[in-house]
Amino acid sequence: MFRTIRTSAAKFFKKSNDILESLSGIEDPQYDYLMKLDARIRQIEAQYRGTVTSGVGQSEIAHENNDNFKI
Repeated sequence: MFRTIRTSAAKFFKKSNDILESLSGIEDPQYDYLMKLDARIRQIEAQYRGTVTSGVGQSEIAHENNDNFKI
């Protein structure tokens, strides 16, 4: 009985390994799109941070933040 369990488990793992190997070669266009979108968002955030900090002094930024978070 243990021999049949071992052989069926071995067959199952071999088939699942074959399936995983075949899936590893598939390209994922959604992943590529999300990675490009993430890079674009980071670029826009960096541009936004550059314009905010260069146009306004630090004390004014701190004052604006305190006004937004009053309890």
